[in-house]
Amino acid sequence: MVEYMTQQKMDTSLLFALASVAGSRITKDLESLCGFSIFLVQLALQFSGCLFFTISLNLQLVVIHEFSGRKFEKFYITGSAAIAIILTVPPYATGKFGWDPLEGCCWYSLKSSKEDKLIWEITTQMIWTALTAIGEFVNSAYVIIWMWKYNQCVRYITQPSSKNSSEDDQSNQTPFHFIDYKKIFIRISLYPLVSCFINLLSTFASVFSTINNGYHNQTDYHILLLSDCLYGGRPLVYAILAASDPAFIRGSKSLLNHLLSRHRSGQSPKPVLCASETKLSPPELSPSPMANDPPISSDNVSDTMIRIEVSTITHHNRSLSASESKIEHVFNDPSEFDMGMEFGVVKSNTTTTTQGRGSACLFRGSDQEKQEEDAFLEAGVITIYQVLRKYEQHITFCPGKGG
Repeated sequence: MVEYMTQQKMDTSLLFALASVAGSRITKDLESLCGFSIFLVQLALQFSGCLFFTISLNLQLVVIHEFSGRKFEKFYITGSAAIAIILTVPPYATGKFGWDPLEGCCWYSLKSSKEDKLIWEITTQMIWTALTAIGEFVNSAYVIIWMWKYNQCVRYITQPSSKNSSEDDQSNQTPFHFIDYKKIFIRISLYPLVSCFINLLSTFASVFSTINNGYHNQTDYHILLLSDCLYGGRPLVYAILAASDPAFIRGSKSLLNHLLSRHRSGQSPKPVLCASETKLSPPELSPSPMANDPPISSDNVSDTMIRIEVSTITHHNRSLSASESKIEHVFNDPSEFDMGMEFGVVKSNTTTTTQGRGSACLFRGSDQEKQEEDAFLEAGVITIYQVLRKYEQHITFCPGKGG
């Protein structure tokens, strides 16, 4: 899903850029073509804004509320497209798009009055652009705060009790490595911060230009240039963000490796099925097959299974041995592993299987396991991402997989 949404963002930014360039080259004489170019600009602008909002909304629904993001994917795309069409077709059909004498370019036309132009701008573009940008920021901030609280809870639960622990337990405790969430927080907050900066500032600049009847002095001209730079630089900034997205980078590497492999062998490489591999695994990390392992289906060749056996998990004044505590992590889309929000559960006397769904958020498993919340808390809760991150140099994925 991440790769697909990233591709949608890049395609929309490309359409917006092409339409903006075409609109800037059109003169006042080509009124109909001028209006059509702004229709495409507004269509791409609203679609991309709604799409960015749904990405942040999906992040919250999957990570915090445990929904399956893939089930909502079609609603995200169709809903964003429908909203964009609803907001852009009426002004285009009524001839509100055209030559703007206030700014000297193709934009909302000034055929009736300045007040009418401003009303159409606010109701069909500005207010929705601002709302989606603010919504992105709120959703992302909520996820960041929740992750921070979750990490603090994990630290408290897995922290050994020095007063009640025996010397034997203290000697058998395995030091637990907590990951640094700073990079994850930066990645989550980057898109909404950029959206708020560009969209809100460009909205204020457009409102100022309309209310001020164009530009009359150097300050007005600078604000006009700022508005043009924000609208013109918007697709470039979003394209850079999308191109630097780990999902896009992994997909590009996979495509490049596939093309190179095909060029060397002269034919398409056959899909490879393999279990997780390890290199010089430390004592506390040892992949071990289990009797109740599900068979690998040929219908789902992209699945990768990782089994990690944790030797000692400390919970307050006692520790769990390796025979009592195991983590089995199965995820369908390893390319979404780097999202950094794979949450797992360590459970006493039970092997817990966590299935990756949506945007790589791990759940507690079956409905029966969800009812055993007390058992989860009694055994202690940690994130499987922290375990994998600690030993990531010892884990190798199948060719073409992310990791």
